[in-house]
Parts: sequence; structure tokens; C-alpha cells
Amino acid sequence: MSNKKFRSFIVINGEEAEIIESNGRRFFTHVIDRDLIPSFCATVLENCCCPYLLPMYFIHGSDKLCGYYDFGGYIQLKNAFETWKNRRKNIASEIVEVMIAVVRAVISAENHLFEYSSSVINTDTIFIRINTGEVKLAYIPEKESRYLISDKLLSLITDTAKIACDEQWDIYAGEMTEWIISCNESVSGIEKKLLEKGREICGYQWPQKEELRALDHEV
Repeated sequence: MSNKKFRSFIVINGEEAEIIESNGRRFFTHVIDRDLIPSFCATVLENCCCPYLLPMYFIHGSDKLCGYYDFGGYIQLKNAFETWKNRRKNIASEIVEVMIAVVRAVISAENHLFEYSSSVINTDTIFIRINTGEVKLAYIPEKESRYLISDKLLSLITDTAKIACDEQWDIYAGEMTEWIISCNESVSGIEKKLLEKGREICGYQWPQKEELRALDHEV
């Protein structure tokens, strides 16, 4: 019998992050430059003071920190779309709810003095508890970031449209991105617009593709 140890990974921002289990919990690891996380932020993360961020603990090296992100029970946003489709969920509605949660998570983190414009925000770093819809962010600081939070949210909306391949969300995402750019909108303004779109999606019965094809054929 082979003694080879099998290792599991997830991909975070283009890099493999090893998955480990310890004390009944499931973590992925990520190495961070020490100067990218102030000590008070590490304390907030280790003590779960911000409920919207994945809890963490750190192993300290000379100039690096090895961060252990507790993500048991959550999956990355990029992996949620297929599950939603299999469960016949309204994809547009699910994405809007996630986007609202992300915006609130960012605002909450900044209330805890995190500079979230320097953190990665994409479908790799957003985690969902698929049965409840609960959302948490993995705090992954970047060495250099030239983008505002609103720019990162704009990019996220575009990315979800590409991954989802959902006709309804494609239209709403296009409307959202055009509006954010034309209005030079703030994070709080984006949250309000997402809430408005969520109500619109819930109150509007989107026609099935088969019905649209039938109408086109009649014309």
C-alpha cells in the first residue's frame, strides 16, 4: 500500500491554497506578508469580532504570516452557480442576495478599521453556506491595489454574469454596471441599487426561454 499523502487544495486568486483539517475544523492556508495585516486586524480575525469575515488564526514567521482560514461548511461563490441551477433556484435573485451581503460585509469590515480597498474581492474570496445563503469574506490583502471598493464590486458583478450564463442576470448585471459607471456611485449607493433590483426581480416573473422562442416563432 502506498504511503503517499494526498493533499487537497482550493484556488485563491490564481494560487493554490492547501486545505487542512484540525480539531474538527476545516481550513485553507494562505501566506501573507506581515506588514499587510496590522496586529489589531489579526486580533479581530482571530477573535471573530467581525461576523462577515471568515475566522482565522495565524502562525508567525520572521516576515510572513501563515493564515489559516476556517471555511468549513462554506463553498466559494464560483462553485455555487452549478448548485443553484441543480436546485432550480432563480440565479439572478441568488446573485443579488450575495452581492448585498458582500457590500454589507465590506462596510462592516471597514467599521472594524479594515482597509478593504486593499483586499481581494472576487468569486474566489467570497464564501457561501449554500443551505442558508450566509456569506463570509476571506480577507486576502494585496501588496498593491489601485482600485476603489466600488471598482472591485463593479468587476465582481461583471464576473458573476460571465460565470452564471443566466439570461436574466446578464441583463440586470449590464444595467447595474452601466449605472455604477455613469453615476460614479458610492458603495452605499450600490447597496441601495442592489436592494432595488432584488425587489424588482422578486416582483417580476421572468419568462422561460421556451416561451420566448414560441413568441419569436409567432412573430
